[in-house]
Amino acid sequence: MNDYNIKKLYEDMEIELIASMKRNYKRHLKEEGKTGFQYSQWQAEKLKELKRYQRENKNIISGYTKGLPKEISKHLNNELKEGSIKAINQYNKVMGKSLKPNKIMNHSFFRTNGRKVNALIKVVNNDLKTANTAVLRMANDQYRQVIHKSAFFVANGVFTEKQAANMATKKLTELQKIKLAIDEANKDFLNRGFNCIEYKDGRRVNIASYSQMAVRTASLRAQLMGEGDFRKSIGRVLVQSTSHGGACPICQKWENKIFIDDVYSGGTKKDGKYMLLSDAMKQGFLHPSCRHGLTTYYPELEDIEDYTDEEYEEDINWINNRINELTNGELNYIDRNIKRFNRLEKGSLAPSNINSSKNKKTKCETTKKKILDYIYEIRTNERKPLKLYELPSEHYLTIKNIVDNAPATMKKILNTNINKFNFKNIKTRKTARYSPLFDNIKINLNKDKNNNYRTLFHEMSHKLDHLLGNISQDGTFEKLLIDDFEKIKNKYMIKYKSSESETYNRIGSILKMDKKANSISDIISGITKNKCVGGAKHSTKYWNSKGKLGREAFAHFSSASIRKDIEELTYIKQMFPNAYNHFKDSLIKKGKSIWI
Repeated sequence: MNDYNIKKLYEDMEIELIASMKRNYKRHLKEEGKTGFQYSQWQAEKLKELKRYQRENKNIISGYTKGLPKEISKHLNNELKEGSIKAINQYNKVMGKSLKPNKIMNHSFFRTNGRKVNALIKVVNNDLKTANTAVLRMANDQYRQVIHKSAFFVANGVFTEKQAANMATKKLTELQKIKLAIDEANKDFLNRGFNCIEYKDGRRVNIASYSQMAVRTASLRAQLMGEGDFRKSIGRVLVQSTSHGGACPICQKWENKIFIDDVYSGGTKKDGKYMLLSDAMKQGFLHPSCRHGLTTYYPELEDIEDYTDEEYEEDINWINNRINELTNGELNYIDRNIKRFNRLEKGSLAPSNINSSKNKKTKCETTKKKILDYIYEIRTNERKPLKLYELPSEHYLTIKNIVDNAPATMKKILNTNINKFNFKNIKTRKTARYSPLFDNIKINLNKDKNNNYRTLFHEMSHKLDHLLGNISQDGTFEKLLIDDFEKIKNKYMIKYKSSESETYNRIGSILKMDKKANSISDIISGITKNKCVGGAKHSTKYWNSKGKLGREAFAHFSSASIRKDIEELTYIKQMFPNAYNHFKDSLIKKGKSIWI
């Protein structure tokens, strides 16, 4: 049992109830037609059989929903367990632990959470029971209305112009006319379906959508209970919201955000600077039928992935906005029409109406498939990245020329891996970067063109580092960088008889004088954790992450080497002679060629 299954169950039940209605309308029509149709007699007969119709519908509803309470109880208890298992597995992976879920989910776990889950189960079952009663009442009311409406239509000749024309040309029998009259009287209902659930704002929803919402909402709550129980046991109260393509406008602003979980994990305002989860929920987050979830947030892993919140949101928002255009607009519209035409097909009596609805349904299903295929493409490929050779010629020709004139080793390595560089966005307004998470580069090429594509080759070098087995992380490279700088620093301290902080200020002032020294400045800012800063730097938070110094230095060395930037290379060789030689030797070994 899940939200999709229960929706399908109620959709099938709806169609069966419509079929029951049709069967009862049709009963006696055939016999009456043989002897000469008398509508008044048929009408009286139908009203007499109302109790039979009601019993039939009760049996249909009972047949579909008899086992639901047990299934829902089982499902929500499983969701509770799955939530806890999910949180435990994440903890084990992040912290390198091996906690056993079965040992944690003991008697105390189920005793503590059992009452909460039972409350959810009771709410869902009561909601569905009320909905079932509403369905039965609507079916009975509609049956009566159609009988009376169709009598009026027949007596007064109320048909559409098209139907009237068909009657005149085809000389329809009374039986055929009554079928059209019944269809006309039933049309509005079949268009709407069993929209017997009314909210406080007057909005009405179909029983299938309502059942799905009820189970989906309860499932999420049960899962969050399980997750929260484990977080509470380990003293973790920070959570991060999930994100997905096609998120509703209400939730988009809450995607990938960090909260203090005061709802399920026992957090309070004292637990940090972040927003309380309860406050976000008051503003609509995790609303009924919401598809978002929460994961435990581990601050110690903040920078394990080089993808910033802003850049992540740029990608996700583009996907969300495009999918929402389809999902909340055209796709939802088409999906509603498929269900509508299916009801009209199953509930109509006149062959012309049946065939017309069937053809319209088929057309909508074809269109829906095309849209779903497109959404799948968006979700899997996002915006299809460009290869280097697919870049605009005004950029590609210059970039290719730079690669062709690079040192032999760099040229060989780049050409060998040339089709492995993916460009996601070449007009970004944000900081250029390479994302290992999405394996693509974002950059503003028009802006970088005036800088001889210095930034482009810097970001490409991050990818190159990954392709070559992370040369920057071999343990020796970072050590040599630090040792080379220590020698320069000590030399300055002796020469000017200055303290370490005075020396840092002196070196920083020198570096600020020349933009060509920005790469050196950035590396030194990493070595000193921003105690010594020139014209360029990353944040201290960034440098606190393991491996960042080596990665950035590799990219700086590589970019300058590819472009044969003499001034920048001079600074690099003077400041980091041993680290640069190690960098060069490592590449020569990987490329199996000479440098030149």
